[in-house]
Amino acid sequence: MKEFNLFLIIFIFLKNSKSEPNCVQNQNHCQKCNPLTHLCTVCKEDNYFPDLNGGCEPKCTIGKNYCNLCNEDESLCESCEFGFFPDKIGGCTYVTNCETSYKGKCLTCEKDFILVQETGFCKSVHSEDLKNCKTINNANGACSECNEGYFLNEGDFKCTTTEFCYESTFGICNSCISGYYLDKKNDKCVESQIENCKQTLDGINCDICNVNFYLSENKKCSDANNCDTVEDGKCIKCIDNYNLSQNGYCTPEKNCKTADKDTGECTECISKFYLDTINKKCKSNEEDEEFYYCTKADISCTQCDTGYFLGEDKKCTNTENCAESQNGKCLECKKNLYYTENGKCSSIEYCKIIEDNSASACDECIDGYYLDIAKSLCLKAENETFFNCKRAQYFGNFCLYCKTNYYNNRSDGLCYDNTDENDDFYRCEITDIHASFCNNCEKGYYLGAADFKCSKTEFCKYSQGGKCTECIDDYCLVAKNHTCVNGYLEETLNKMYIACNVTNEEGTRCAKCYDGYELNEDGYCKDVSHCEEKEGDVCKKCKKEWIDMDVHNYCYNSIFGCIRSYQRGCLKCDDPNDLYFCTECEPGYELTIYGSCKEIIN
Repeated sequence: MKEFNLFLIIFIFLKNSKSEPNCVQNQNHCQKCNPLTHLCTVCKEDNYFPDLNGGCEPKCTIGKNYCNLCNEDESLCESCEFGFFPDKIGGCTYVTNCETSYKGKCLTCEKDFILVQETGFCKSVHSEDLKNCKTINNANGACSECNEGYFLNEGDFKCTTTEFCYESTFGICNSCISGYYLDKKNDKCVESQIENCKQTLDGINCDICNVNFYLSENKKCSDANNCDTVEDGKCIKCIDNYNLSQNGYCTPEKNCKTADKDTGECTECISKFYLDTINKKCKSNEEDEEFYYCTKADISCTQCDTGYFLGEDKKCTNTENCAESQNGKCLECKKNLYYTENGKCSSIEYCKIIEDNSASACDECIDGYYLDIAKSLCLKAENETFFNCKRAQYFGNFCLYCKTNYYNNRSDGLCYDNTDENDDFYRCEITDIHASFCNNCEKGYYLGAADFKCSKTEFCKYSQGGKCTECIDDYCLVAKNHTCVNGYLEETLNKMYIACNVTNEEGTRCAKCYDGYELNEDGYCKDVSHCEEKEGDVCKKCKKEWIDMDVHNYCYNSIFGCIRSYQRGCLKCDDPNDLYFCTECEPGYELTIYGSCKEIIN
């Protein structure tokens, strides 16, 4: 029977072949010929297989059918080219669980697997989507008939105990066919009483309407007003001279964002346009100074864009409590309010900067004044405690935050210059309570992990004058731009940074390694402290007590010594540019053709 199946497979391929076979009995290793097809049906030797020319060929041939290594009697392939797997007749295929193949393409699958014609792959008959299936469609690998007591879903071709089900997961129905809704309490598909509704979850409100109907606000299905094409209850194309708004309704207005479902009148325009509420038209808000940043207007603007406010002059400005504005910027504040340096309106006299639009707030006072938080006033700095002070402490005479280019000394409450690159408090914002080190850096700077100095570099350990001189553990200093990079992170994956203290000025190789590592000729850092056995300069075995397989994995090689591998079970990885590709696995693991270590399960 097995020989007949193989013969049938070859015969199918023969139908598309241009050359005619010529089988001669007792020649070309053939024992028996078929007089109709002129093909050999039985070969003399067990390790030979009928070919398409009428003779027999070795089941396995190196360099043929993607095979790299045959077994001793040339009956089976032991090792295939990258990406291919040995089949059961001596060749190789890119399809797993394949029994017979031809030129890499699977012809028949192993037991309990079917060949899906559309994909060419072998699919298990025990797959979850084939559960309770009686008949499988070989064309697409989907179920075509269910066992007794089960129903075939219309949408995903799975079997469930729920009749009229459209799609399901693990035998539980998720949605019903058109005209039915899912009663989740009883796990049943119940016929819907909502007219023109395709799908409803509760039987009361429609979720998807039938073709040419759209879903209205009351969750019912209505005629598609001025709509040419409706899909899943939503209009996707309007009739001529109408435009589709973003909320799915048809309107005669071109630049409309949302429209009324019944009348088609525009209710909101797209960005950079405002709605003329008198004639329901969308007009540009950049062509007329009166309507800059306006979104709705009648004779004058009545509503502004997000982040803008309607001033007393009926124009939009980015400043609340504004009286006069131009092109979105405030020129004059309302009565009894003060205009700040950054164009905001404050109720506090001498206020210089407001970060938000609250008229009662002030973030920084003008030069010579400081903000008293308790009183919400800008007070004149009449003694050295408040010289260059930005904010004063609640109910006291202690400066809390200093102005730009000054840091707050928490021991005496005074503000000192922080622009001297040689000073320990360069770009510091606040010191500790004894003023022995910086406690917080100003915006854009990071506090050193060991020296508590400020630098432009994140993950810095030591710095000088704002430039990082040494990074924290696992980070390497790129000397070219004084940045700290972690070589193990996916977004910065670079073996040059691994165990490296600092790179060369060009950033092309490591210049100095961590303690316990030494620099090799390739510019990488090799671990010399955790090696147990060496052969010359090459580590052959890492210290056993150093390997913690539950946390990370290590492998040895001639480039790095004992290093972190990127996969479990890896013992050796030779390529310095690809630590994902393993060349030798630990006991209990086997090496795959992809360079990964697969655990051996007995």
